[in-house]
Amino acid sequence: MSKTHGWVGKILRVDLTTRSISEIDTTKYARFIGGLGIGARIAWEEIPPGTGPFDAENMLLFMTGPLGGIPIVPGAGRGSLCGVSPHVHPKPSFTYSNMGGDWPTELKFAGYDGLVVQGSADKPVYLWISDRNVEIKDAKHLWGLDTYETQKRIISELENRDSRTVCIGPAGENRVRFASVMSDTGSAFGQGGFGAVMGSKNLKAITVRGSGGVSIAKPEELLSIVKYANSIVFGICTPGSFEGQTGPEGKLWGLNSGIALAEAGYGKHSDACRGCAKGCRGYFTVPGVPTGHGQGMCVQWFYGIARDPSNDGVTMGDKATWLAKSLGDTLGINVVEISGMLFWLRDALKEGIITEKEHPMPKFLGGTTDDEAFLTTLMEGIAYRKGFGDLLAEGTARAAEKMGGKAWDIYERYFMAHGMHTHWADSVLGCLQWAMDSRDPFASGHDYLYGMNNPAAAEFAWGTKDAADPESYDHVPQTLTIIEHNRMYKDMLPLCDFAFPVISTPFTANGLGDMELPMKIFQPTTGLDLGEQGLRKAAEAVFNLLRAIAVRDGRTREQDTVYKSKFDRAFFRNGMARMFKMFGPLDKEKWEKMKDNFYRECGWDVEKGWPTEEKLRELDLADVAEELKKLGKLPSSI
Repeated sequence: MSKTHGWVGKILRVDLTTRSISEIDTTKYARFIGGLGIGARIAWEEIPPGTGPFDAENMLLFMTGPLGGIPIVPGAGRGSLCGVSPHVHPKPSFTYSNMGGDWPTELKFAGYDGLVVQGSADKPVYLWISDRNVEIKDAKHLWGLDTYETQKRIISELENRDSRTVCIGPAGENRVRFASVMSDTGSAFGQGGFGAVMGSKNLKAITVRGSGGVSIAKPEELLSIVKYANSIVFGICTPGSFEGQTGPEGKLWGLNSGIALAEAGYGKHSDACRGCAKGCRGYFTVPGVPTGHGQGMCVQWFYGIARDPSNDGVTMGDKATWLAKSLGDTLGINVVEISGMLFWLRDALKEGIITEKEHPMPKFLGGTTDDEAFLTTLMEGIAYRKGFGDLLAEGTARAAEKMGGKAWDIYERYFMAHGMHTHWADSVLGCLQWAMDSRDPFASGHDYLYGMNNPAAAEFAWGTKDAADPESYDHVPQTLTIIEHNRMYKDMLPLCDFAFPVISTPFTANGLGDMELPMKIFQPTTGLDLGEQGLRKAAEAVFNLLRAIAVRDGRTREQDTVYKSKFDRAFFRNGMARMFKMFGPLDKEKWEKMKDNFYRECGWDVEKGWPTEEKLRELDLADVAEELKKLGKLPSSI
C-alpha cells in the first residue's frame, strides 16, 4: 500500500517501564482494519496468556480506525480501548471499551491510528502527544485530582486549550475495578475498569493535540455517500436545539439524554461527538449541584432506580440524579456499574442482608436532600476505598460473592453475566449475545432492537421474519452470527452503534434502511474495494480472534452462559429499570440446543465452543491455529 487513505500510517508505542517511545507501521495490521480489530491482533501477539490486569505486561490498546478523523462521516469520531480487564468476573479477562467525543479524532490528527501503552512507570506520569512529538511528563502534582481538575491543570500547564485529554480520577488511582477513563465532561471508556489499569501503570492522563488531517481516496464520492447516509439516518434530532425534542420526533433524544432534565429546564442544547450530525447527547446546567455543567448521555438510564415505581413510591430528584452522574465522571467511576449496585444495595438493605449498623450511611433514597448525601458518601467511599466502599470498589459481583448467600441471589436479579450490569436482555437472542461475550455486549450490539417486533425489518436485516420474535430460539444462531459480525466491523472502522447498521428508518418510503452503508463509506475513504463480503470476512476474522484469545486464556462452553437464576425465574428485561417488564425464564433444554447450533453456524467445535482449525485457516489465521494447536485447544473439524 504505497499511499494510505483513511489511515494515517503509524501506531504509537510507549513503554512506561523503559520510558522508550517508538512507532509501528499501521500497514502491518491493515487487514484487521482498525479499532478493536487491530487492538485484538496486537494483544494476541504480545500479551502473554495468564497476564493479570495490573501486571506490567498488560497493555492499554487505544485504537482509532480508517473512518476516524473524517468530520463529515456520521458517527465515526470514536475509539476503542482493550486489554486485560479487572472488572470481568469471575476471572479478569481480555475485553474492550468504546468512547466518542473528541479525543479519538485528536489522536488521529496528531498522526496516529492508535496508541499502545505497556509497562509501568515508577512514579505518576502523563503523556503529551503533539503532532507525533511525544513526551512522558511528570504527573505528581496531578495525582489525587478529579478528572475535571486534571484536564484544567493540563490545559493551563501546556497552554493549549485545543488539546484533548483522557485521564483517570481517584477511582483509577485506587484501582477500583470498574474505574473509567474520562474525557471532557462526559465522554468515557466506561466498561472494563481500564481506569484501574491506567492507575496501576501510574499513568494519570494522555493529552493530545493534532493539526494534521486524513487523506481521502475519493472525496467527491464520499461526500455524495455521506449526504445519502444523513438523509436516512439523522432526521430525528436537531443539533443545537431542544425545540421539539420532547415530542414524538424527539423521543430518541429524550431517552438518551434524560428527558426529565430537559423538561425541567436544565437542558441547554443538544451535543454531539466530533463531526457527527446526530446530536444524541445534551449539554446541561443544573444549578445548586457541584459540577453542575456538562454533557449528559443516558442520564436517567444510568439511574433508573430514580424513577422505579416499585421503590415504595420514593424517587430521586433530578438534581440528585445529575449529582450522581457528575460524581461518577469526576471521580472516574463507571456509572453503569453504580446503577446496578444501587438496586442491589436497596434490596439488600430492605432484606436485612446489609444493615446500617454494619455499614453506616446517610438515608438511602429518601426523596429528599438525603439522596445527595447518600450518593456522595457512596461514590467517595468507593473512589477512595473508605469503609464499606472498599468492598464495593471490587465491583458488585465480587462484593456479593464475598458476602455470599442471599447477597448473591439479590445480585443476580439485576446482573446478567461476566460481572456486568444488565443492559438490554429482553430477548432470547440478547441473552445469548451476553453469554458469548466477555462484557455487556450492547456498546455496539443494539442491532436486533431495531428489528424486534418488526417482521419486515427482521426479514430485511437477517433474512427471516422469525427474528422479530423476542421469545423465539430457532432463528437465533443465524441471526446472532450476522449481528456479531456487524458488531465487529462497527468496532473496527469504528462507527457509532446508535447510527449503524441502518435497519429501519422513518425517512424511506418502505421504512427500511441500507445495511451496506458502512462498506459504501469505507470504499471511497480508503480506495479499497473489499466489497460487503470482504468487510464481513475481516469482521468474522476479528470475531474469531477474540474467541481465540478467550480460549487461550481458558474459555470453554461452560462459561458461555448467563447467571443461573435466568433459567429459574423471570427477570427484568432491562436491569437499568427503564422498562419495568419481566422476561423469561429461559428454557435450559432449548438454550443448550441453540448454543450447539450457534457454534455450528460459527464453524466452532460444539463440545468445547472452540474455533476449529478449518475455520481459522479459512480466515487467514493460520498462526492462531498453530498456537492453539500447541496448547491442545484446536479441534480439527466441527
